[in-house]
Amino acid sequence: MRYEASKEEVEKMFHDYMGKMHLNEDTGEMIFDGIPAVIVRSSIFYRFFKGMYELMGASAYSVLSYIGKEHGRDFYDYLKREYEDMGKELTVEEIFRYTVNEMPAIGWGRITIEDNDNEIIIEAPNGFVVGRYYKNEGEKTDIPVDAYFLGYFTGLFSRARGTEYQGEEVECIAKGDSRCLMILKKKW
Repeated sequence: MRYEASKEEVEKMFHDYMGKMHLNEDTGEMIFDGIPAVIVRSSIFYRFFKGMYELMGASAYSVLSYIGKEHGRDFYDYLKREYEDMGKELTVEEIFRYTVNEMPAIGWGRITIEDNDNEIIIEAPNGFVVGRYYKNEGEKTDIPVDAYFLGYFTGLFSRARGTEYQGEEVECIAKGDSRCLMILKKKW
């Protein structure tokens, strides 16, 4: 099954998110739905990847993917609690719908998800954050650069399905591809 964002759902989610934010004037923290949060420029993901890659080489991809995977797992647990508090069940179909609408609502970019049970295909027609930044800076790489996002989706969807997935970014606009494309497959 294919999942795509709708303009109305993205706008609703964006406004819902903004409504859940407030500033703690004593600490200077921004609080989103009870959780400390920050707003950062997209360049931070680019700087993390580029700096870590320069310092660590290819292992930087694994480190950033690992961090993203933990974030994806944590976010699934958070979202499941939110749904339970509303008396709803967070199904796999709902997590896919939520994800395609949330990504553009938080600035990560528009995506589609194709769910084929054993394989999940995530396409970002305009790229993910890091790939887009490389492209906008006029830079090109020989490797995919969206490790954090690959990890995030792997963790999120592994938790949602209750089975482990492994992923690969097979196309990346930072390499000169026309889109970013990630494929997640069940680990056997």
